[in-house]
Amino acid sequence: VQTCALPISTTELIFKNEINVFGGMGLENKGEMDFLMGETLFSGPLDSSGFMNISDAASCTFGRSQEGCRIGGNGMYSEGDLDVQSNAELFFLGPLSLDGGGFLNISEGANVGFGNLPEGQIHKIGGQGLESFGRVDFFPGAEIEFAGPCDIDGTGMLNVTNGAQVAFD
Repeated sequence: VQTCALPISTTELIFKNEINVFGGMGLENKGEMDFLMGETLFSGPLDSSGFMNISDAASCTFGRSQEGCRIGGNGMYSEGDLDVQSNAELFFLGPLSLDGGGFLNISEGANVGFGNLPEGQIHKIGGQGLESFGRVDFFPGAEIEFAGPCDIDGTGMLNVTNGAQVAFD
C-alpha cells in the first residue's frame, strides 16, 4: 500500500503498485502520472494541472474530500475504470478521453462536471462509456463526444447547460 499525506508535484510518476491511497492533504500533479496497474483511491483532494494516464490494468476511485478533485492541464486518458463515489466531486477542466475498456461510473449523490476546453480539444467518452446515478454537468463551451454508451439511471441527471455541445455517435 502506498499512502501519501502531502501534496506531490513532480515531472513524472509511475505507479505499478496493487494499491495506492492519496488521502490527507491529497495530491497535486503538475507533471505526468502513469497508473500502470492496481487500484488507486483519491480520498483527499486531487489537483492535476499535468496529465494522468490510466492503463487498462489500473482503476481509480474518487472519494469525498472537502476540496473535491480537479483534473485540468492536459487532462486524463483512461482505458481503466473510473469510479466516483457517493458525495464526491470530480471536475474535468482538461480533456477526458475514455477508450478501450475505460468506464466511468458515477454513484448516487456524486457530481461530475466537464468544462470548456481550448480550441480543438474535446472530452471523449468512448470505451465502455458512462453510467450515472449521480449528476453530470456539461458547462458552457464544453464539447463532449459519446463514442461509448451513456446510461443515466435512478436519481441520475445529465445537465447540458446553454452553450455546451454533446454529440452521440
